[in-house]
Amino acid sequence: MPLHSETLESVQKERDAFRQRVAELEQRLQEKKQAETALRQSETRYRAFLRAIPDLMFRVNEEGFFLDLAASRTDDLLAAPENIVGKHVSEVLPPDLAQKTMEHGLKALQTGEVVVLDYQVPIQNELRDFEARYAAIGADEFLIISRDVTERKRIEESLRQSQIQAETIRAQEASLAALSTPLLQISELILLLPLIGGVDTQRAQCIQERLLNALGQRKARIVILDITALAGVDEQVANLLVAMSQAVRLLGAQVILTGIQPKVAQTLVQQGVDLSNILTHSTLQMGIAYAVRWSTPRTTI
Repeated sequence: MPLHSETLESVQKERDAFRQRVAELEQRLQEKKQAETALRQSETRYRAFLRAIPDLMFRVNEEGFFLDLAASRTDDLLAAPENIVGKHVSEVLPPDLAQKTMEHGLKALQTGEVVVLDYQVPIQNELRDFEARYAAIGADEFLIISRDVTERKRIEESLRQSQIQAETIRAQEASLAALSTPLLQISELILLLPLIGGVDTQRAQCIQERLLNALGQRKARIVILDITALAGVDEQVANLLVAMSQAVRLLGAQVILTGIQPKVAQTLVQQGVDLSNILTHSTLQMGIAYAVRWSTPRTTI
C-alpha cells in the first residue's frame, strides 16, 4: 500500500507539472499572439502614415542599390516601383542626379548628419523641383526623403518677380519725383527749387530730402523756393514751406520764397502762417537778383 500511494503521488505531481507547463505555454502563445497583433496594428498605422505623407522615401545601400521605397503617388516616380527596387541608382536616375545621390548618401553615412540636395527632373513632360534629404540608416544604408517643391518654387519666384517689379516702380516713381522737382544750381552759393503742380505728403517728404541732401553735398548758402507754378497753397503746403525753411537754416543756409501771388498771400494770412523768418519776393527774377547781390563778396543782407 505505501508503494502504491507513493506512485500515485508521483503521478499526480507529474500531471500537475505537465498542466503547469501547458498553462505556461498557452500563456506564452497568447502573449505571442497579442504581440503579433500589436505589431500588425503598428505596421498598419505606420503604413497609413507613409501613405499620408506626400514625400517619396527610398532605402539605398552604400553600393547604390535601391532596397525599398514608399510613395503615396507613383506619378512622382521616374519609373514604376518594380523597376526601381533592386536596381542601381545609375539605372534609374539621370547620370548627374545619380552621381549626386551617391555623393550625398555616402556623405550622410560618413558624417551621420542629414544632407540636403535640391534638384530638378522631368516628370510627365514637366520639369519638377524636388528637395531631397539624405540620412544614414545603420552603417551601410541611407534613407532618401524627397519632396516635390515645384509649387513652392513657383510661389517664391512669383514673389521675387513681384518684389523686383515693386522696386522698379519705386525707382520710377523716385525718378519722376526728381524730374517733377528739379533742383537747379544758379551759382556755387545759390540753389533754385521750383515747386510745380500739386504737393502731397509723399512728394513733400521727397522734396525736403532732396533739398537737404543737396545742401549737405554742396556749398550753397541760399535756397530759392519758387512757388509760381504751384497748384495752390493750403495749410499743408504752407507748413511744408515753413518746415523746409527751418531745416535749411539749421544747415546754415537762407531761404528766399518767390512767386507769391496776391491770392496766395491772402490765403497765408487767413491761415495764420508765420513767414516772418523767410525772405519773400513777388517774382523769381527779383529773388535771383537779390540772392546774387547777397552772395557777392562784401555784400550783406
